[in-house]
Amino acid sequence: MSRSVDFEMYVIRVIAMSPMLLVMLVGVVIAIKRLPRHPRASWALIAALVLAGFNTLILPLAMQMFFQAFNSFQSTNELWLRTLIFTIPPMIVGSISWGLIFFAVFDRPEMTKFLSEDDPDRDVLDR
Repeated sequence: MSRSVDFEMYVIRVIAMSPMLLVMLVGVVIAIKRLPRHPRASWALIAALVLAGFNTLILPLAMQMFFQAFNSFQSTNELWLRTLIFTIPPMIVGSISWGLIFFAVFDRPEMTKFLSEDDPDRDVLDR
């Protein structure tokens, strides 16, 4: 394929992903807005969304440019290796991104215990 066709395909891909990119942008705005109240969760979410954006927009383009620059994996016998190399980096970055999202969702401060019944560590004899 020529480079102009590759660029056109990339632009079409970005346009097709625009709803997801819009949701990611809204997520970053909300995380920045909640930064003073929940700093750890907000920073984790911002990092996750930046990694997801990198994984969606930049990494496929960089890998395609890498394969074209070195003119590698052109034969059918090497197709499995190209698929493996093309799949592993996005999956690693995506896994890190999802781990950060899970951390942001489940990172909750411990609730203040007002009643003695709420404290399981309290000795029964203290009551």
